[in-house]
Amino acid sequence: MEPHYAQCLESLKSGSFTDYVAILFLPVEIRPHAAAVLAFDLEIETLSLRVSEPIPGEIRLQWWREAISGERDGEAMANPLARALLETISRNELPLDGFQRYLDARLFDLYNDPMPDRDTLEAYLGETESFMFQILARLSGQEVGRVLADACGHAGVAYGVATLLARLPIDIARRRQFIPGDLLASTGQGPNDFFSGWETASASRNAIVTGMAALGREHDRKARAAIHSLRKTDRAVFLRLAKARPVYSRAAKTGYRAGNDSVGLSPLVTQYHIWKTAIAGF
Repeated sequence: MEPHYAQCLESLKSGSFTDYVAILFLPVEIRPHAAAVLAFDLEIETLSLRVSEPIPGEIRLQWWREAISGERDGEAMANPLARALLETISRNELPLDGFQRYLDARLFDLYNDPMPDRDTLEAYLGETESFMFQILARLSGQEVGRVLADACGHAGVAYGVATLLARLPIDIARRRQFIPGDLLASTGQGPNDFFSGWETASASRNAIVTGMAALGREHDRKARAAIHSLRKTDRAVFLRLAKARPVYSRAAKTGYRAGNDSVGLSPLVTQYHIWKTAIAGF
């Protein structure tokens, strides 16, 4: 593996263990390109945690827009991640417009605007998490079709909801509300109520957490049904989804305490569930 691709894989090992382990089950010829794409996703997804104000984040997103569109070739080639991503896009003829829409969607992460409703959340996750599954499928040479589109679409929402549940304490601390507003309203909560009171037992906060888990499970079921319709050799790109169900189960059991104690999985547990899914199937 060339050094700039190896660096991408190392960044996943330290920053997104789910992606790192899942990549190891992919065919060896696509691992470097999968590492480049998912390391890019990690870089952009965590951008909001590394900036104290939205403007520096917007400047960085604009840099990536220009790099992807070919306006910063010299700078991009000096950046190992950008070089790996641009080579991956070029060699595999990946859609530039999809990456631009991805970056546009990630603008939401930089601001503390509340997620208004379920439809908006699903659209946001479609442009971000579902897009990542689409790219992994494309790297593996899968034929575009309705079944694959359904698998990627639902897998992205299911994976994204699990990620949001796992990082709920971080989002609460940073006053970011990714829980859909219509879900909050159904529990009797409003946006102004969301960021406090998670230390105390509360039926409404239990309902928020279990409601998000139910949303994730709904998409997980649909994703797995579509994945089952794919060839067995095409299913490995969805192994990242293996973390979702355990996170939903933890969230449902933990309830309101998920606002203070993360329901995310340890590296060892993550590795076990990905390995189990790789062997036993979805």
